Amino acid sequence: MPRVLLDENVPRGVLAAFPAGEATSVDLLGWKAIRNGELLRRAEAEGFAVLVTADRGIHRQNRMDRRGLALVVLPGNSWPRLRGRLAEIVAAAASAGPGTVVELDRAGD
Repeated sequence: MPRVLLDENVPRGVLAAFPAGEATSVDLLGWKAIRNGELLRRAEAEGFAVLVTADRGIHRQNRMDRRGLALVVLPGNSWPRLRGRLAEIVAAAASAGPGTVVELDRAGD
């Protein structure tokens, strides 16, 4: 499992779905309110391989094909809706390669 960083807009419950020590959150690192471009740079510099976010515009604002980390874009940040998709989220993070964007569909919306 690659090192995974959860953006501040991702519910805390998602963190518990990842194997211990493989994921952390922007909140736990004290990186709240860091703008997207800087967050991506910092995540790469710290060795994260994947950023999980509910920000559906982040990859349109930043060239991901030039990045050393992947982006997993959630269909929203509603915990009741994400709770049933935790295995899918973890699998997407595990399989995403550097510079790729995996957008999970909005099934059920």
